[in-house]
Amino acid sequence: MRTTSSWWLLSMAEVFRRRGLPVARLFAQAGLSLQSLAHAHTRYPQDGVTRLWEAAAAASGDDQIGLAVGQQVRLTGFPVLAHAIITASGLLEGFRRFQRYQRMIGESADIRLVPRGDRLMLEFHFSGDELPVSIHTVDAAMAAVMNLASLLEGEQWRPEEVHLCRAMPRSARAFEDCFQCPVYFSEPRNSLQLPAEFLAGINQSPVGQAPSLWESAVPGAEKPVSELVAMLLGSKLQDGGLSKPQVARQLNVTPRTLQRRLAREGETFQAILDRVRLGKAREALANPLLLPVEIAFLCGFSDVTAFHHAFRRWQGQTPGQYRSSILNQLESQESV
Repeated sequence: MRTTSSWWLLSMAEVFRRRGLPVARLFAQAGLSLQSLAHAHTRYPQDGVTRLWEAAAAASGDDQIGLAVGQQVRLTGFPVLAHAIITASGLLEGFRRFQRYQRMIGESADIRLVPRGDRLMLEFHFSGDELPVSIHTVDAAMAAVMNLASLLEGEQWRPEEVHLCRAMPRSARAFEDCFQCPVYFSEPRNSLQLPAEFLAGINQSPVGQAPSLWESAVPGAEKPVSELVAMLLGSKLQDGGLSKPQVARQLNVTPRTLQRRLAREGETFQAILDRVRLGKAREALANPLLLPVEIAFLCGFSDVTAFHHAFRRWQGQTPGQYRSSILNQLESQESV
């Protein structure tokens, strides 16, 4: 079952409230618990979110209500996502990171950078379970990405064109005001057309070469190769990590050479990656404010289930059990 985070629904509920809509009744009509918004760990079924959108649109008579919600979304509800975006070196890296972290918000989304001709498109694809995703989900997501772009590049940034599958609303003015560029409706895809220079940037590797790292790992040097690999992996975990070929390229050697050097030290690439991830997981689990989905992404996983299985294999207990034991230890120390 695809789900959406309570953070996203909290943004929806706040806009509904400001517009004088009966929030409690709308949630009840959609079969969703309003009280669960108070819990950051809550995930709502995507089909329920679709019913909520349709109920709100009917109650308000507004066929652009998703756009209004998207323009009000703030990243602070997801600290890890906010940090990942804010620390991006530029807008393209910000889009890349958003592409990776999007499933923290909801599993229905598949937002990706796609080269088409001489332009790079940021495309928005959504899937429901039994119900097709509401057009308001798409509108809200695309408007929220404009907020992200403004955060990184300033209010002056805008895409070249916006393409929407939905039919033209009663008035397109709100869409033009939001995106500040030509907006086309009844298109085959939902997408933002990015400036031409973005296409060149997408083909560049996110990591460069660093011969000095390998030079410091020659026999007799201060740091063994395994430590350098661990350093590189740790620096890129929140971006999804690095593969063995990427690490080898960072060290300016072939993957086979890297493998041989690690073997001399009695190490393997996977063993080092597991240690780095476990260390990060232990550190993050000690922070009670971080959600499981945030910790999974911080450790380089794309979903909570894979993280859960890996942690249990490494630690012999679930992430929840480990967190409880850590918090119990802290409470015991405070009571002494």
